[in-house]
Amino acid sequence: MVNSLALGVLRDCLCLLRGQEIWLMKEYGNRDSWTKFATVPHLGCYNYLNDVLYISEDGQVLLKCFTWFELKLFVYDSIKGTLERPDIKRINDLRLSKIYAENLVSPCT
Repeated sequence: MVNSLALGVLRDCLCLLRGQEIWLMKEYGNRDSWTKFATVPHLGCYNYLNDVLYISEDGQVLLKCFTWFELKLFVYDSIKGTLERPDIKRINDLRLSKIYAENLVSPCT
């Protein structure tokens, strides 16, 4: 298993995915406020977790995982401790190169 590391912002907290563990910094800048939110069970034959996309108020966690050739999404219920793969059709047709955000910054500057 590859030990992945991803950093983001969820629930207005700094969020760190380290391997299978999800950590939240409750008070920005306070090293002592890091709290382990959950430990996600191993995903079996899938390579590794890549990112935590969303954490709902009821503890549902949307996770992104890459295998060698495709993107997989998982939903982890941190209260029940269950891990499910939602039935989303054509997820692999999403190409990251087609996702963009409009802005006023020129790429030539």
